[in-house]
Amino acid sequence: MTFRTFHLGVFVVSTCLFPFLLSGQASFQRSIVMGDSLCIGTSIAELKNGTIAIAGLLTKDAASPGVEAAVWFLEADGTPIKGVRLPDIGSSSVMDIEAATDGGLMVLMENTPAIGQSASKIIKLDSLGTVEWTKRINYGASYLLTDISQTSGGYLVKGLTLTTNSGILAKLSEDGNFLWSKQLAGVVFQSERHATDGQGNLYVVGRADLQGVLVKVEPQNGNLLQVRAYGSLSGANAFTLRSCLRIPQQDSLVLIGDDVMGRLVFLKTNLDGVPASVRAIDVNNEPVYAFDAFVAAANELYIGIGGTGDRGALLARLDGSLSLNWVKTYGGPSTGDFNLYALQHSTMPGSAILMAGEQIQNGNTRGYFVKTDRVGNIEGACCARTIDVVTSVPTISHQMIAPVVEETPVLIDLSLQAQNRMFTSELICKMEEQIQLSDSILCPGECLQASMKGAQSDINYSWVFPGASPANSTSVNPGEVCFTVKGDYPVTLSTEKGCPIDTALVTVSNDLDRFPNAFTPDGDGTNDIFKPLVYCPVEEYRMQVFNRWGEQVFESFEVNVGWDGTFNGEQAPVDVYVYRVQYYAIREGVRTLVMNEKREVTLLR
Repeated sequence: MTFRTFHLGVFVVSTCLFPFLLSGQASFQRSIVMGDSLCIGTSIAELKNGTIAIAGLLTKDAASPGVEAAVWFLEADGTPIKGVRLPDIGSSSVMDIEAATDGGLMVLMENTPAIGQSASKIIKLDSLGTVEWTKRINYGASYLLTDISQTSGGYLVKGLTLTTNSGILAKLSEDGNFLWSKQLAGVVFQSERHATDGQGNLYVVGRADLQGVLVKVEPQNGNLLQVRAYGSLSGANAFTLRSCLRIPQQDSLVLIGDDVMGRLVFLKTNLDGVPASVRAIDVNNEPVYAFDAFVAAANELYIGIGGTGDRGALLARLDGSLSLNWVKTYGGPSTGDFNLYALQHSTMPGSAILMAGEQIQNGNTRGYFVKTDRVGNIEGACCARTIDVVTSVPTISHQMIAPVVEETPVLIDLSLQAQNRMFTSELICKMEEQIQLSDSILCPGECLQASMKGAQSDINYSWVFPGASPANSTSVNPGEVCFTVKGDYPVTLSTEKGCPIDTALVTVSNDLDRFPNAFTPDGDGTNDIFKPLVYCPVEEYRMQVFNRWGEQVFESFEVNVGWDGTFNGEQAPVDVYVYRVQYYAIREGVRTLVMNEKREVTLLR
C-alpha cells in the first residue's frame, strides 16, 4: 500500500505587510514588515528576471513626521531581497512603477517639500534597487506625474498640473528625457492603462468636467489625432474613464470607468472610439471604481475594483463581448479589510495575477500582496469568494472635443540616493492543515481512517469523500470512511466557506491482481511457485491445474498456496498447463463471483 497526497495551497502575513510568493506555491496572500512603520503598496511591477517590485509609502522615523517613498524587491517565490527607502525633504510617496526594458525599474515619486508645493521625480533603479539617475520637474507649477508605462521606444508618462488642472501627457526616453510633452487644458488623466494600435498610435483615457475622454495620440511627436468625450444623455452624471485596453483579435478598444452612481462602466468601441456596446456593474449599491485592468489571452479582461469598504478587495473578469464571468472578493473578518491599488499580469509561467495594496486590521495598516491563478482563486482558509453583482446597460453619449494643447517644462537632473532597509515577509492565513490518511490505494469494500493535523480552533472544516460512506463530514477527524466502488476519488478538506485546503487521492481497485503465464520451479528461490497474485480479499477461492491429457495435477483452496511444479511426488515435465481460477469477493456490498476463468501457464526448468 502507498500513501499519496498533494497540497492545494498556502498563504501568509507580516507587520508593515506586503504580500509575496512562496516557492512552488500556485497562489497566496502575503504582507511585508518593516519595523513598526505603516506600509501601503500603491504599485507593483514584475522585472525581467522574475523579481517582484512593490512600491508605495511607509511612515518615517518617530523623530521625522510624515511619510516617505519605498520600494520592496522580492524573489519570484516571495523571499525578501531588499527594501529601499527614497528619502527626500518633507513627505514623499511612490505614485507608480514600471519594469524597465533593461531589467531595472522606473519609479514615479511625488515629493511635497513644504505646504503648497508639490513636485514629481522620475527615478531609475537597477534590479537591486541602486539609483542610476534621477530627474525632476521644477517646483514652480506643481506638476504631479501619476502613471508610467512601457510603450514603443520609451515610456508613456501621465499626470496633471495642480495649479491649472491641465492633464500632462509625455513620452520619456530610456535615459530619462522627455521626447515630447503636452498639456491638455481641462483634461485630467486618471488612468492606469493605455492601449496601442497596430500603427503605434497611443490611446489614453481620463476625464474632462463631467465627461470621460479618450485621447488618441501620434507616438513620435505627441500630436493629438482626436479626443472623444463620453457622458450621460442628461449630462448630469459625472463619468470618469480609468483604463483603456485593446483586444487585438477584434481590433477594438475596451474603455473602463465609473460614474457618479458608483457603477463600473465598460464601453467597447472601434479604434475611433465609437461605442459598439456598453455594460455596467453595480456592487450592492456601493460606490466603486476600477483602479487597474489588463487583457490576457483568449480576450479575457481582468479589472481590479476598489472603494468597496468592508467588502474587501474585488477582482472581476469579463470576456471580449463584455459578458461578466465572475467577481471575487478577498479578505474577511479574520484577516481584515483589503484595499487593492495595483494589478499586474505575470509573464512568468503559470498565468498568475499579481495585486498590491493595503491590509487594515485592528487599526493597523499594512502592505498587501496577493497572487492568484488565472481564475482569481487563492488557496487555503482565506480563499477568494465569488459575489453576486447587478449588471445593466446604461446609455452613454459621445462627441468630439478639441482641448487647448500646451508644452510641458522639461525635466532637470538632480541627485538622489537610495537607503537600504531590512524587511520581512509572511503569509496571510498561514495554512497548517493537512490530510492524514492511513492508505490511499484500497480494495473495494475496505475502509480507512480520515483525520487531519494542524486544525485551527476558529475555522470550521468540511470533508468530501466521493464514492464513500459517509460521503461528507464536518468533523475535524471523521474517523472510518469506507469505499465500495472502483475508481479514483479526490478526498477534499475545505473550510466551511468552500475554500479547498488539501486533497488526497484515494484509488479503489482490484485491478492489481496478476496472473503469471510461466514459472521456473528449479529451487533457486525465484519464481519457483505458481499462483495468481490476488491483492484484495476473496472468498471460496479454488485453483486447479491440468496437464495436456486433462489430468488434474494440482488443486488449492488457499489464495496463498500455489503449485511447486510436482505431480505425485515427481517433477512435472516442461510443458504448457491449463489452470482454472474461481473466487468470490464483496463488491459494492454484494457477494459476487468476480473470477471464473481458464488460462495457460508454462512450466520451465
